[in-house]
Amino acid sequence: MAKWMTSAAIVVAMTACGGKGKGPATGVMNSGPTTLPVPAPHYAALFKAGAIWTYDLKSTATGGDGPDDKTETTGTATCKVASVGAFEGGVTSTITCDPPTVESGGDPLAGAWAADATGLYKLEGDAATATPDLTKARLVIAAAPVEGTKNKETGQDPVESESWTITHAGDTWCASYTMAAGDEAFEKLCFAAAGVVSGSGGWAGGSVHETVFTLKQ
Repeated sequence: MAKWMTSAAIVVAMTACGGKGKGPATGVMNSGPTTLPVPAPHYAALFKAGAIWTYDLKSTATGGDGPDDKTETTGTATCKVASVGAFEGGVTSTITCDPPTVESGGDPLAGAWAADATGLYKLEGDAATATPDLTKARLVIAAAPVEGTKNKETGQDPVESESWTITHAGDTWCASYTMAAGDEAFEKLCFAAAGVVSGSGGWAGGSVHETVFTLKQ
């Protein structure tokens, strides 16, 4: 996806493409109704007031001036739960990151989040509202996820194809999402008891830009 495609724009594009609706939908694999607590244990840390995480960042850009053109930069980012809230049946949080975990393509971790009995949602905008509209949100991972990959081809604007992948290793669940709309945007978040323990994001067109971030031990 072109470099102006942010995480918020991904939400908007998915909504326009029909990727909306409360409950486990839009390709995110889940095992159905759950009696797990809200929020579910694998992403509960995102709703802990005052939680802070520091990440190592590694960004690469390739192909700008040919296949041998490659640049790498490193750095660190600090993210925190700036605020939390509650609504009927769920909880919200706003996460800020300085600098963004992903500069090119939009930060997949920073922004507004909500969780209810069905799963974890990324909301539109930078800050959570008191009564989030989950019909306009993107389900990132279900409260009871299952591993697998699901693809959706539309062949139409604004989103030509989408792919969701859920993987599991130990106590960590990873959710990957790729969207093609001319170019390609992609992001990945890995959730564990400590919070988001790693992730990545970027875009690919005439060149490929990707940042990988890993929680400092």
